[in-house]
Amino acid sequence: MVSLDVYNDNLCLWWCLAVHRGARTDCCTKKARTLAQSFYKLDAIPPNVRKMSLDELDKVEAHLNEGSPVSSWLGIHVYEPERLLDGEVAWHLRINPNPKLKKILTIGVYEGHAFLIKDITKLAKTYSCSHCWQRFTQSCHLQRHHQTCEGNSNLLPWDKSGSATDGLQESDVPPEGLTIRSSGVVAGARSEALENPHPPRNAWAWG
Repeated sequence: MVSLDVYNDNLCLWWCLAVHRGARTDCCTKKARTLAQSFYKLDAIPPNVRKMSLDELDKVEAHLNEGSPVSSWLGIHVYEPERLLDGEVAWHLRINPNPKLKKILTIGVYEGHAFLIKDITKLAKTYSCSHCWQRFTQSCHLQRHHQTCEGNSNLLPWDKSGSATDGLQESDVPPEGLTIRSSGVVAGARSEALENPHPPRNAWAWG
């Protein structure tokens, strides 16, 4: 783990995006601030900039994907850890992007902060659906379950009928302002989870 949680500027999501886009962990400040400035439409980031909430991630995705073909669209997986009564840590999938997207950023959230997950399969042993609480031992099984679990919707925005998107071409550029619907409202944006506030190995953290 490369821990960068010494930052306390509420830009943790933007740090994750900057590194995911190729910035080095030891010099990604400028890139993170540039991404945030572009989203907020600001000339400079104020010291008291508000935190980004999870239910605003669809707006972030729309901003980052605007004008790009679907084949290059970014989707964001969001996991949140919770320590269970038996001491086991379960990772809840809070947001699951549309499975048609191939360019994926995976982040974790804990106590209001985001951290970049390099490989969720090396980080977690137990995964849990945040809607029905069914458990899985592989992240891919949870992600597939999340597609059909009652109450979820991660359809592409032009799928008004809820039908499959077989006709979608990777070169298609959707109308401006449209984004991918992530999996509904985040339930419990904070968990009273891990006793250790620092993310485990295979994760980078910003605060």
